[in-house]
Amino acid sequence: MESKEFTAALWSLSPNVIEDPNETLGMLTFKRDELLILEIPAGVLLDWPKIPIEGGYMQSHTADGLHADQVYGFSQNGDYYLLREVSSPGPGISCPGMEKQTLRGTSLFVSREPLEANPVVKSITVKFPGLREWLGVIPFDVSMKFECNRVSSIDFKCDLTKANSIILFENDEIEISINLINIHKGGPTPSYSFEFETDCEMEISFKKEESNFDDCMERWVHNAISFLAFCTGFKYSIDNLIIETSKGVKAEYYALFVGAPGAPVFSQLQSMPFPYQKIKEKISIMISNWYGFDSYLRNSSTLLTSLMNKWNMPLDMLFLASAQAFEAASRSGVDECEISEDDLRERLEAIKNSDLKSTFKKWACYKLKYARWRSANSLAKELIRKLDGFAAYVVPDSNRFLKDHRTHRDAYTHRRSLSESESLSNEELYYHMEAVQLLTYGAIALNVGLEPNEIVAYFEESRYRWYCFYRSRKQYAAAE
Repeated sequence: MESKEFTAALWSLSPNVIEDPNETLGMLTFKRDELLILEIPAGVLLDWPKIPIEGGYMQSHTADGLHADQVYGFSQNGDYYLLREVSSPGPGISCPGMEKQTLRGTSLFVSREPLEANPVVKSITVKFPGLREWLGVIPFDVSMKFECNRVSSIDFKCDLTKANSIILFENDEIEISINLINIHKGGPTPSYSFEFETDCEMEISFKKEESNFDDCMERWVHNAISFLAFCTGFKYSIDNLIIETSKGVKAEYYALFVGAPGAPVFSQLQSMPFPYQKIKEKISIMISNWYGFDSYLRNSSTLLTSLMNKWNMPLDMLFLASAQAFEAASRSGVDECEISEDDLRERLEAIKNSDLKSTFKKWACYKLKYARWRSANSLAKELIRKLDGFAAYVVPDSNRFLKDHRTHRDAYTHRRSLSESESLSNEELYYHMEAVQLLTYGAIALNVGLEPNEIVAYFEESRYRWYCFYRSRKQYAAAE
């Protein structure tokens, strides 16, 4: 979301702002790296509790500052503001002797009618960069006629029947669709210019009457956005989010969303690994599987899509985040226990009843108790086996890859030093990290319903991160 300065408004702790005698004037701004900032130039909105004493009152200040679940505003142009999770260090003093206050909020609703702090929603509509290119539906055709090597005529034809909504997924609780938008600029009768643009937005409609906004965002919207990031191979911040409540009230929503600023460049738009036109026959099953992820796959996919933001992270932290995503994927759907509870109990009893010294018994029982879990290395080997042809495509020598991965994962996790013969150079570690991310990508693709050889074909055809594939294959080439 872009930074924005909102129209000046009257602010109050009461929903009935206009009728509140304690209302105060304030200016609200949204900055993508500083939350929502409400400046009260002359007055106080949140104040310390006043404790009556003889001859007046006293106020007790705390290090936690002042907080309110929400505050309400009514702007000069008739918009209702609802600023949520508000905090302030307290009032200040401005010359000549007036009080002022700066407050911060985490999210904001802007509507033409009053709104609850966590309203029941009928739909949430989101726009974000790259969505229309991922969909790949162009509802108009432009043809040019040439005569004598010059353009003699241009014909424009728009088929509005192509502008219908496209349903991606539906179940008993929600429907996810893409709505196409046609934008005709220049007025109904163009004179000296004509411009026609198509765009689209994702709409999630909720079928249950008790679907409140916060729950819907957490359970459905963020996961849908992450799924589309998985399909496109990039994650940019949301441009616009609009809700419609069960009462028919529409409101814009402002908050800090994870995602890179700006928009994808042409090369990114041309190399999306799973564009809609390639997966439209499977997308409903893929989304269903995505929403059915267990906690391990949810964590893995969240980390994977988050790493698409191109954070300015040190290499070791970038490697650790990638390794955690890979390890989480390896733990999904497998029995992490090497031995059962009954087998463990039997072995512990055998040690306790043995002729070993008591100190040995205690040591062996302690070690065995915590050794029943499968190692991260064995789980990684099993994931490589499941990835089959895709793993062979990314790291032809998987044994050497796993050895390097285990060594560096343990060293960087526990901050241990590595000998020169064990340690990868910075360049080698970087492309090892890229290989880890690609394998995690394959693991997520496998769990949404694609086969290993299919995944290879999608990546080869799209040329998504082709140089990382090349360097990974080169670094872990099979021995001749």
